[in-house]
Amino acid sequence: MRKVFSDQLYIILLLVCFFSLTGHTQNEMNNWLFGNNAGIHFSSGFPEVLSGSQLQSEHGTASISNNDGNLLFYSNGEKIWNSNHEIMENGDNLNGDNIVTHSAIIVPLPGSNSIYYVITLGRDCLQGSGFAGTLGNIQYQIVDMNENGGLGKVVEKHKSLLAGAHSEKITAVPHANGEDYWIITLVPPAFKMRVYLLNENGIDTNAFNFDIDQNIATHCPGTTSGYGSIGYIKGSPDGTKLAMANFVDGFVGLYTFNSFTGEVSDEKVLPVGDKPYGIEFSPDSKFLYVSFIPEDNLPVTKQLRQYDTSLSNELAVYESERNVITSAEAGFIPEGAHLAAMQLGPDDRIYVATTGQNKISVITNPNGLGSTCQFKARTVDLGGTVSRFGLPMFFQQKLSFDLIWGDSCSEVETSFQLIGSQFSDLTWSFGDGSDPVSMDTGSTINHTFEEAGDYTIHVNFTDYFGEQHSLSKLISISDKPSPNDNLVYTRESVYPGIIVDKPELDSLIRDGISNVSVSYHYSPEEAEADENPITPPNMTFHDGIYFAKTINNYSGCTTVVPFEVEVILVDEDDNQDNNEDEIAFGCTPSIPNAFTPNSDGINDRFISFNDHEHGCIISVKSIALFDRWGNMVYEGNDPEWNGLASDGRRLPKGIYMYRLTYDFTNDYGEVQGANTIGTVQIIY
Repeated sequence: MRKVFSDQLYIILLLVCFFSLTGHTQNEMNNWLFGNNAGIHFSSGFPEVLSGSQLQSEHGTASISNNDGNLLFYSNGEKIWNSNHEIMENGDNLNGDNIVTHSAIIVPLPGSNSIYYVITLGRDCLQGSGFAGTLGNIQYQIVDMNENGGLGKVVEKHKSLLAGAHSEKITAVPHANGEDYWIITLVPPAFKMRVYLLNENGIDTNAFNFDIDQNIATHCPGTTSGYGSIGYIKGSPDGTKLAMANFVDGFVGLYTFNSFTGEVSDEKVLPVGDKPYGIEFSPDSKFLYVSFIPEDNLPVTKQLRQYDTSLSNELAVYESERNVITSAEAGFIPEGAHLAAMQLGPDDRIYVATTGQNKISVITNPNGLGSTCQFKARTVDLGGTVSRFGLPMFFQQKLSFDLIWGDSCSEVETSFQLIGSQFSDLTWSFGDGSDPVSMDTGSTINHTFEEAGDYTIHVNFTDYFGEQHSLSKLISISDKPSPNDNLVYTRESVYPGIIVDKPELDSLIRDGISNVSVSYHYSPEEAEADENPITPPNMTFHDGIYFAKTINNYSGCTTVVPFEVEVILVDEDDNQDNNEDEIAFGCTPSIPNAFTPNSDGINDRFISFNDHEHGCIISVKSIALFDRWGNMVYEGNDPEWNGLASDGRRLPKGIYMYRLTYDFTNDYGEVQGANTIGTVQIIY
């Protein structure tokens, strides 16, 4: 389990540097205009009503301010308004559309204090009926703010960046050099992510292309829902990650991004379901927030979720999902209102568009885990104007260097990761007498501590501005559990399998160790990965070797040990009456040990036969089948089982344990109840 340790537990010995890139000031995101004439500004450090907006937009909007925080202009992709809320000269009849997720983005030209690129998107092919000529086109316009006494003018217009893209997604991420930008969009028909460089010379049309999963790149044709490629795409504040939502198919894509080179890698596809729409990262770039706009009756508490993007694999990120809206806050969101676009503000809070409302919502502590992020519904007043689905997108880059690490246990590798940027010239020291380790690039390293104890981790590094930094933290390394690794668990049984009492087996495995949990598995690989545990109430074991995983409840340290189960087969008790003797002598169903349910008419069913040799008449009462993990897969009273699970699924080949309950008529004409267990193999 990855841990980010708080100041209460660990001592920061040297200063952690927090700064914003000088090339991209936060004042540029001071004024937000969106929805139906809605606006807020952050001149005082917190959001206040901004009046005068002429903008009407269902979804995407864009706005930009100067270095002093004064509004320059804003757009809905169709028009551009200046700071006087008038249409800018030559700023009408753009080829964007306010109905798409990203109708427009505004990016300053590097090296200039007056030139801005306004990139607009038309509708995708499923949204574009009656909108001929602009479907999926990505175009840009160039605004010169030196014109018209500082009110600006569109000096170039309808310049094509990408034709027929059929995508509603575009974003920008600041380059690692602190000056340039990467422009990132989607080409769904080719399942590509396309990355352009914007530098002082303009947009370089020689773009990089990166393959993406088809579940993320909804394309046209290919869906019939009418929603096409709705859903936001965003970069993380540290410039190391990208995320985007596929609204139509219910997936979120998460990527590693190299802001030095523009490279996209390490795709993770999260099957989140429920129509994901808004995307935003926490200020420390650790958590990803996703808003959902469901078509069905999804509870409000599930319409905003958090994912831990610091985890290393796809499954771990997906399983880190947490709902962040408390029941109390859910009560402040009216029926029919949706939480939609999200945008990180200059105050490090995340603001959430709240449709049809004259107040928007906010995540006040987005670096907090789960509900500690403190989501507050409808708290930011819009002065009587109305929020729709969109918010303007801004491209700040915030570097907050920190050191995170994984399980801190002796005798196993602990993974350390320096986060906040791309780094070079790193030197690591671990405080345990080992030699320092130097790395040219990268940010992750593994180290094994042989003994438990407290150690000071120290790393020197260079950021991408060439500035040198030092960071130190004190961590605690815990002992691994020491369970019984020589256990032979022996039980007598009249059947070849036994159902084990977990508390009894736990006690034998722990062998006196306290504060330790135990799980049981069929292989050491499954135990290490915590997969396919053998769980109550059907902890069924046969002769063989199994594996116990012991977990220290405080430190999370684990140890996997093998143990042996020995089943000693015994006869029925000698004190049984005559009727029970009759069973021992053979009055049991005749049951095969394998069958082939492949519908070829031969041995297709698992049949229990009467035992004619001993004159018995058998009547099956019930049959239950269990898989190798002890899970019941079938229960019924048909003596001719067809190999299907209770829910109609075709079961995979393998060995299954059965428990058969039946009545029999003995030689005295008496009807008695009995049961038997055993194993049967399904073969295809």
